[in-house]
Parts: sequence; structure tokens; C-alpha cells
Amino acid sequence: MWFEGLIYEPSHRSAKAPLVVLNPGGGYFCEDLIAHGDFDAGQYKNVGGKFLEAGCVIYAPQFLIWHDESAPVPRQFIDIRLKAMGGSITAVEVYNTMHALDYFTSHEEGIDPERIGMMGLSYGGFYALYIAAAETRIKSTFSSCFFCDRFGTGDEPGNCRSDWLWQNAAYTFFDAEVSALIAPHALYIEGNKDDMFPLPLVLREEERLKPFYAAAGAPEKLMFHIGDVGHEVVSGDIGVNFFLGNL
Repeated sequence: MWFEGLIYEPSHRSAKAPLVVLNPGGGYFCEDLIAHGDFDAGQYKNVGGKFLEAGCVIYAPQFLIWHDESAPVPRQFIDIRLKAMGGSITAVEVYNTMHALDYFTSHEEGIDPERIGMMGLSYGGFYALYIAAAETRIKSTFSSCFFCDRFGTGDEPGNCRSDWLWQNAAYTFFDAEVSALIAPHALYIEGNKDDMFPLPLVLREEERLKPFYAAAGAPEKLMFHIGDVGHEVVSGDIGVNFFLGNL
């Protein structure tokens, strides 16, 4: 199975550079994550450029998260058929990304295998949580505009797509439980004034996650930040500094 992506190299780097896996969001391609010329990287606010300035190598995988109207095969079509066989599109892409890390840590001598991070917005934030929960080599995770109470309430229903949930997920692993598997490694979660992921649902799930990090003896490794923007990365350096500081 082919799994594609782009590698971005910083202009200046140490002999052993940190690696950041920068996940695209829904409708984004891996080419869209770094600002260049008049292109400002959209909702990502060129956070990738900040990682490059810090001397990180970036790997941007291409997940099957394009808009269905432009996709050769819609994502949900693939996911339904994989679930019928006991798998899922998420399982495939988590597996592929973990094996991409195998390549970087075994074939790229310029990568520091002890300094691997992962960042993503929206669908990219979903994958950041799920991959970091499964992959212990990821030391720092930055998830923007995804984490929330999936079910919500009658007044504020949660954002609950079929490829984000599995049978009995409500009794086993919702966002707080998945994120708890990242502990004691660093986790920065960003919530905003986001119609797709309402802030009250973000805060409710935050309260469920905090005790897990406390139980792991690493409450200082968990940071939440609420921004004044919509469905986009906060343009300041709070998240970037916490993320890079824990690589």
C-alpha cells in the first residue's frame, strides 16, 4: 500500500533535527500547510513555518480527507467497507503514519528519534490525538479545533462523524480517554469560538481529561488554550512554544 506525503527541510538545522508530523485538515493537501509567496496557509496560519524556523524537519502525510465532491473515491465509502471487514480508514492511516516514523527513525540519520512531535487542525487534530495515543515515540502533540464532547447536548449537539466513532465508543474511548493514552507525554489542546466544535463541549471534555494526566503524574504536560478565533489555529506562539518546548 502506497502512503504519500511531503518532507519540508529547514534552512538551518542541527545534525540531529526534531521531526514534526504536520497533519492536514479536511479538504487540505500536504502542499497547503506552509506559507509561500501570497499563500498564507489558510486556517493553519503558517504554524508549519514556525516549526521550520525552529530547525524542525516536517513530514506532511496525505490522508484521504479531501472533499468528497473532488475525491476519486469518497472517504466514507472506503471507511464503511473497511469497517465491514473489521477495520476502518482511521486504522489504516494510523498504521501508515506509524510505519512512516519507522522509515524516518531507521533511514534518516539526520532525524533525532527522541524528538518527534505531531500537530494538526480539525481532521488533522483528530489524527494527532489518535496517532499519538498509539505511538509512544511521539513526545509532544498539538491538537487544534477537534477535541470535544462528541455527543454534546440537545442544545449543542457534538460533532460526531461516522469515521470518528466505533461500536461502544461511548462506554470506552471518547476524546478524553483517547487523549489520556498520550500521557505522560506533552499534549496541547486548542479550542476556539468554533461552530463545528462548540466551546462548552470542549470545556466539558477538558474537565474529564485533567484527572487522567494528574493520575499519570504529569499535570504540567497538559495545556489547554482557548482562542478568540474560529475554526483555525491561534496565530500567537503559546501553543508553538509549549509544543516545541516539550520536544
